[in-house]
Amino acid sequence: MTIFQISTEDALYQQARKLRHQLFFAPHNLPESTLDDDNELISYHFIITTNSQLAGYGRLTKLNGYVFQLSQMAISPSYQSKGLGTALLKKMMNTAVSDGAEQLTLNSRLPAARLYSKQGFKAEGEIFHSLATGIPHVKMTYNCRQPN
Repeated sequence: MTIFQISTEDALYQQARKLRHQLFFAPHNLPESTLDDDNELISYHFIITTNSQLAGYGRLTKLNGYVFQLSQMAISPSYQSKGLGTALLKKMMNTAVSDGAEQLTLNSRLPAARLYSKQGFKAEGEIFHSLATGIPHVKMTYNCRQPN
């Protein structure tokens, strides 16, 4: 398993886009261009590979000097439940902290919330439905300054 940051110019970025679209938006008949939100070009893009195959993706966006957002984290179904999501999440969290993050935020689909809570994220507020897909989500935050 290897985790690394890629640019939007990288060939693996296109593969990661296809994975994200396939898992998040295609089931709702939304076009791949749905991925092109305001954060796409200003974010850090991470992929995880195993045996040289793309297994997952995660996006990290610096919202301001100290708050970062994790989004569109996706693990290919054939690689789920093998610890890859946790490894990718930890890499993104460490990168954010190294870049000055004091708080991390994300909007989790309800079935994925357990993964984030195991790493110290706390649910905030009411469950809401994604404007794009209608899928229920919960906002979660992580205080980077909390004791380990």
